[in-house]
Amino acid sequence: MLGIEIGTAYLSRMAIRADFDCHNRWGIDRSGEDHIIILVSDPSKVRRHRYRDALMADGRFRFYGQAPRDGDPNANNNHMVRNHIEGGDSLELFIKEGEIYVYRGEWVLDEENALRNGQVVFYLRRHEMNGQAIFDQAVEEFRNDPDLRELAYQAADENPARRGRATSVFRRSAIIVAHALNRAGDECEYRECEAPFEKPDETKYLEVHHIDRLADGGPDHPMNVAALCPNCHKELHFGTERVRKNAELRGIIQTRERNDLRDG
Repeated sequence: MLGIEIGTAYLSRMAIRADFDCHNRWGIDRSGEDHIIILVSDPSKVRRHRYRDALMADGRFRFYGQAPRDGDPNANNNHMVRNHIEGGDSLELFIKEGEIYVYRGEWVLDEENALRNGQVVFYLRRHEMNGQAIFDQAVEEFRNDPDLRELAYQAADENPARRGRATSVFRRSAIIVAHALNRAGDECEYRECEAPFEKPDETKYLEVHHIDRLADGGPDHPMNVAALCPNCHKELHFGTERVRKNAELRGIIQTRERNDLRDG
C-alpha cells in the first residue's frame, strides 16, 4: 500500500514514475518498492487507442490492459495485473482527471475478459471489497467442497487471455490455494515438516508456494503449487539451492497429483 492519501494529485505521469521509482511510461508498471504495481488510467486514450477505462455502476473499475506488441499478447505488463493476487502485489490506481493524475487507492483484480483483437480488459474491485479476510474465508469454504479437485482442474488456466473468456482470478486463486492445502493435510509437502501452529479455526498453518512463479509466467495450476511450512517456503524463494530444490519439489507434486488422479 502506498504511503499517500487517496485524492493526492500529481501534475504528470513523469512525477508518478519518479515518486515510485517506475521504469517505463506504460499504464502498468512495477514500483521500485516491494510488491506494488502502479496503474495509470488516461481517459484521453479513448479516441486514440479505443481504450474505455471507466468506473462502472457496480463499483468496479474497467481497466484496459496493454495492447499486444508485435503480435505477441504476452509482450507487455498485463501479467503483473493478472497475477498480482498470487504474487502478493497491490494494485495502486491513478486516474487522469482534467490535467492532473489523482491517486484513487488500492484495487484487486476481480475478472478478466479477452477481446478478439488480443487485448484484455481487467475489472477491478476496491481493496476493501475483496480484502485478505474475504479471500481466506473463500479458501476455507472451498476446502469443504467435496468436488474441490475437479474445481481446481477446471479453474486452472495457464493463459486466461488466450481462452477468450471471463476468468474470476479471485475465485480461481482461492480454489487452487484450497486444493494445495487439502492435498498437504497437516504437513509441509517438501520435507514433510509439521505445520508450525494451529490457526483459530483449528486448521494447520501452511503457506502456498508457486514452483514456477506467476510473475515469470508460471501457471496457476495444481501441478505448480505446494503447501509449505514457512521455513521451506523462504528457502525455496531465497536459498542458494532454490533452483535445484524447486525442481525437486516439482517432481514431488507431480507424483502426488498423478497418484491422486489415478486413485480418485
